[in-house]
Amino acid sequence: METMDLSTAGKVVIMTLMFIGKIGMFTFLFSMGGKPLKHAYRYPKERIIIG
Repeated sequence: METMDLSTAGKVVIMTLMFIGKIGMFTFLFSMGGKPLKHAYRYPKERIIIG
């Protein structure tokens, strides 16, 4: 059986698996279900006295 003999659904499954393999499983799962993280840094606050 060759790829061109597959149905449209079969081709979509193959494309999805190839895409996941290319970007990596952890990256794919993080992009699909990860919550946005809060920034791990803060800008310092300083009162500047002028004059």
